[in-house]
Amino acid sequence: HLKKLYKDKDVNIRTAAIRMTEPFFHKDISALKGLSSLINDPSYDVHIQLLLSMSTKVTPETRKLAETVLAANPKNDYLLEIDTELNKVYFAELARQESLASLAAEERELMDMGSKHYANLCASCHGASGQGVPAGHGLMAPSFVNNPRVLGDKSVLSHIALNGFTGPIDGKTYTGGVMMALKSNDDKYLASVLTYMRNSWGNKAPMITPPEVAKVRKTSRSMN
Repeated sequence: HLKKLYKDKDVNIRTAAIRMTEPFFHKDISALKGLSSLINDPSYDVHIQLLLSMSTKVTPETRKLAETVLAANPKNDYLLEIDTELNKVYFAELARQESLASLAAEERELMDMGSKHYANLCASCHGASGQGVPAGHGLMAPSFVNNPRVLGDKSVLSHIALNGFTGPIDGKTYTGGVMMALKSNDDKYLASVLTYMRNSWGNKAPMITPPEVAKVRKTSRSMN
């Protein structure tokens, strides 16, 4: 019966038929197939109603139909505005998920790079397990496991990595004595090592990004 109404000469009947279809495709998404014949309807009112109805249940199928309506009317900015407004929550969530996916990918890359750089540069003093290499009655360098400086303020840790450190730490003296400055390495190199340190051996802290290292590097230069 609805399929006949989709072809009615009266645009009001056609738009009403679209609205009447909503409870059907809410229960069974295959009911959308009948609406595909209206994508090229000559009336913009029909196109608007299609977008309105598709927003009542956002699924990959309803989004595909809505996007097809928009693609069939590329010069009608009003339809795009309607679709954007109707689905702003959906688009915001989509953007959030894409951002998280991108962040996760960046963190994985930094962790992978950091693992290699740590093994080549840091493990000889801090140990492969991050607990410090034994030397005499002490350690070559401090443990990174549950270390408040490692897990704490990003800018403080970045500053130490860039400029090095010498002397006792919290009253303890280490055989290694001096941590050399690593500012000759680029921002991504340092971000990867620090991110690896903050998320290995049971540690868990937000990653440090290259721009964050760059900001501290710039501040350090101005202070010098």
